[in-house]
Amino acid sequence: MDLRGNGRSRALFARVAVLAIVVSQLLVISPDAAPAQTAPPPQPEFAALVCPATAPEAPCDYTSISAAINGTGSGDAVGVYPGIYPEDFGISQDRQVWGLGTDPSQVIVTGSTGSPTVQVTGGATATIGNIQISDADNKRDDGGGIKVSSGADLT
Repeated sequence: MDLRGNGRSRALFARVAVLAIVVSQLLVISPDAAPAQTAPPPQPEFAALVCPATAPEAPCDYTSISAAINGTGSGDAVGVYPGIYPEDFGISQDRQVWGLGTDPSQVIVTGSTGSPTVQVTGGATATIGNIQISDADNKRDDGGGIKVSSGADLT
């Protein structure tokens, strides 16, 4: 195509060429130009999964957190699916207990006795994350919803 004689064709060709260059530059993104993204925190591998008793068809190992803690070994992680868990539980060996909801209000542990809902004892190091502890009805003055004994650690 001979564009020398037609001014409008040359102007159109120039605009298309400039547009092609701009688009090609936008499509090429260097690693330095990409926005910084933070990696999600690593999720532990779960030794046991817990589902509420109201969802027995779910593919879980346990329907109570305390049973999962008692059925796993020191250092293991327990994953807890969303639901309401009317129970107390104790951690006497190193454990991690993680709520698998999108926020803590989806995994709720309600105390079932007058004792603290969660007790960490025996020098254990425990991590509890993404879980809401509520309705702790501890009439004694020994910890309310969560009690951590001397020598134990909770994060």
